[in-house]
Amino acid sequence: MSDIAVVVGELREEWGTTDRMIAKLSSAQWNLETPSPGWRIKDQIAHLATSDAAALAAAKFAGLATPPSPAEVTGKALDPSVLGDQSARLTARMPQPVVVGLWRATRRKLAETLIELPSDRRIPWFGRSLTASAMASARIMETWAHTVDISDTLGLGIDATDRLRHTAYMAVENRDGSFRAHDQDPPDEEVRLELTLPSGVEWIAGPAHTSSRVLGTALDFCLVAARRRHRDDTDLQSVGLAADRWLQVVQAYAGAAGNGRQPRALESKADIFMPDNERRADEQQQ
Repeated sequence: MSDIAVVVGELREEWGTTDRMIAKLSSAQWNLETPSPGWRIKDQIAHLATSDAAALAAAKFAGLATPPSPAEVTGKALDPSVLGDQSARLTARMPQPVVVGLWRATRRKLAETLIELPSDRRIPWFGRSLTASAMASARIMETWAHTVDISDTLGLGIDATDRLRHTAYMAVENRDGSFRAHDQDPPDEEVRLELTLPSGVEWIAGPAHTSSRVLGTALDFCLVAARRRHRDDTDLQSVGLAADRWLQVVQAYAGAAGNGRQPRALESKADIFMPDNERRADEQQQ
């Protein structure tokens, strides 16, 4: 099995986790507001459908016998503000089964296209280019991030698997972009990332010689990098100024940073990951 087939297999698993979460949502739940201001659950799924469709279109361009340059295909149709908001809201107006069906059909074709793409081709994506494997990692990251919003809304626990390494990888790749998104110059010093995956395996990125490091669990780091939690609500540790600066701006996706999350006023950081229904039951017992 090729590397791209392995990564696409993990992408399918990530899609499946989200799909199972929304499979039996009522109409009222479908319209619930999520922690992302102005985004309901239906907007989150519509966004995944439209962004997967954009990734599919870009991958098809890359698969042409004479693929165009990134500049030729990353115009208004792939502008993040349009893709992230306008297209999603238009798609979300459709009935629930139609939105879900569109997403399922699009992602199935995207997976097939990524696997079939020649290994020497790069996919144009928001002014840069990605390998098929990196595109699959990017889709894993985005799917997981929006699923966190949905699970938070429904009071469910956060799905944490070793697939989090893809979100961590995208954050490392976008390190300099994170600073630019906040109108800052990236520090000259490199940062080493030392994370523990849910399985207990260590995931490390960055040179061993640097003294600047970010330490913690992959879940904590990915929640911050996806801008779904404030760093103060995690147990992440930074060593050195460059590492501390990075944690202030880190994001696993390209483009504007958005408002992110404010620190949660909770008695225990562990409560961040306790499903709401379990928290209510715990409070009743006290």
